[in-house]
Amino acid sequence: MDVRALGTQPDPPSLSDRLSRVIANKRLEIKLVPIDRDDAQSDFNRTFSMSHKIFKKYQMAIHNDTPEECREHSFKRFLCQPPFSAENEQGGYHQQYYIDGKLVAVGVLDLLPCCVSSVYFFYDPDYGALSFGSLSALFEIQLTQQLHTRHSNIEWYYMGFYIHTCPKMKYKSKFYLHIYCALNKHIGADSRV
Repeated sequence: MDVRALGTQPDPPSLSDRLSRVIANKRLEIKLVPIDRDDAQSDFNRTFSMSHKIFKKYQMAIHNDTPEECREHSFKRFLCQPPFSAENEQGGYHQQYYIDGKLVAVGVLDLLPCCVSSVYFFYDPDYGALSFGSLSALFEIQLTQQLHTRHSNIEWYYMGFYIHTCPKMKYKSKFYLHIYCALNKHIGADSRV
């Protein structure tokens, strides 16, 4: 029997269902890669130069950095040295986004005892029309949900800094957020930033 005939609507597709369709339709592959600089054979080290190349291209095109400001040692210091050691799936990660086998974007994440924290995101500016900021936030929320099934203490997703006047962060205003201000004043989830 068609439930619409009874005047009720079927449940909308879940976030996971919708994101799975995006992956299937856009030939998108996502890999969560632990930051492991010690193992020369790790996925992190095998993809390091590609990630650095995208970082440099992004920083120069989006932030107007000079090539000198985007050198490998700066990239390592900024986004490849998590402040803690990995343990029980916790630690620093690069969430890598591939389209047709080509690395096009990287989200830098910290997986902490009770949350997934988005540290930084960079992408190949040639793919800017894909709205990777919003897309990555959705995939990071999905990751948080998946991790919660294995580690019930992981309940939160932190999008990182939001500066209202910064055009590069405007995509974050599309999400309903819980915000805790410096004075511990809570702005509810129904407030749009």
